[in-house]
Amino acid sequence: MIKASVITLALLLAGCDSPKTVQTPQVVARPTPKLSDSFAKAALLALIKIRSDSSLPVERDGQQYGSKFTVDAINEANADAVTEEEKAITNTLVKLYADKLKQNHYNDIVLSQTHLTNAQIKAVVNAEIVIGENDDPCIKALDSSLRARDPKMPAPCRVPM
Repeated sequence: MIKASVITLALLLAGCDSPKTVQTPQVVARPTPKLSDSFAKAALLALIKIRSDSSLPVERDGQQYGSKFTVDAINEANADAVTEEEKAITNTLVKLYADKLKQNHYNDIVLSQTHLTNAQIKAVVNAEIVIGENDDPCIKALDSSLRARDPKMPAPCRVPM
């Protein structure tokens, strides 16, 4: 009993009303790492260039090449890619651009075999450039993901394109 009084007296003198319980530290969820700003910006610019690219593939030395401006934008994103997630997104951009060049080539063949006026051809080409409902689901999802700096590969981009 005397020991309890001494402890109580010591606590009162120290400015404490009652003994405090020690709280265990709470586990704080670490925020999910986001894509770096420089990578997200470069990848988004590359994606915009891919969407609007109407160039045809050019074959040199057995390789197919596209627009220098689009390729440079993809290379810029690749240079800014540090994490595995960023590198995976860059690989997706390369695949999307290869698919876009194939689609442009197909469209060129179709348009050359039809008897359209120059105005009709221009309308078809411009309709493809407009960003909207005709976009590939991966392009739409990747656009949203890059704007949110989300490092996870969007579901539509995970399936073989």
